Amino acid sequence: MNIFIKKPRRYRSGALIPALLALAAALALLRLASMPEPEESIIPRSAPAAEPQVTLYRHQSGEVTALALEDYVLGVVMAEMPLLFGGEALKAQAVCARTYALRGMTAARDFPGGADLSDDVQECQSYVSLMDYQARNPEVDEELLALATQAVAATRGEILLYKKTLADTVYHASCGGQTAAAAEVWGGESVPYLRSVRCPGDACRDYRQTTAFNASELGRLLEVPADVSRRVWVRE
Repeated sequence: MNIFIKKPRRYRSGALIPALLALAAALALLRLASMPEPEESIIPRSAPAAEPQVTLYRHQSGEVTALALEDYVLGVVMAEMPLLFGGEALKAQAVCARTYALRGMTAARDFPGGADLSDDVQECQSYVSLMDYQARNPEVDEELLALATQAVAATRGEILLYKKTLADTVYHASCGGQTAAAAEVWGGESVPYLRSVRCPGDACRDYRQTTAFNASELGRLLEVPADVSRRVWVRE
């Protein structure tokens, strides 16, 4: 397996995969003709005109938002990973989110409003704007928010490649201690870098809790008549 990271920090034409980035940018520009003006960028960039733009379908409001790719990645990082996980974990999430987004944009899926991507987790990655994130998480301080911004800025333009093509960087919140192979989940051909592996760190989580009830207590909780609850047997 030869997954590696390419780091086109300014999206220059000399990058290893300029064609993919150019295609993503071209698709976005074609759709931007009827889209709103991009939101003001949060992530600093030295060549804003060269950075791919994303049109995002907001499935709850039905609106389509236009924003810079790196700002979209920041919104995904904040939505998909607790900021308390730390800088290095956030950087890894940023690389996965960016790769996943570009792969989705080049696939040219048909999202409502002609958008490149959706914020519906049933179809794409989750996304939250900085304003919405702060409103939902008032306890999060500026230092933690800075960690997310720094993680995206530090990995600007970094993507994962496999055999010189964008990797399918699917990810999950929990695997229960063992991941499943891609072919097992979605069918089709086996993907060498998406095989079943053990994940001992996840297996140590406390997923099971045991509580004891006598028959009358269980009957009351289940709203079972008293004469029936006396005959209840609970088997595991």
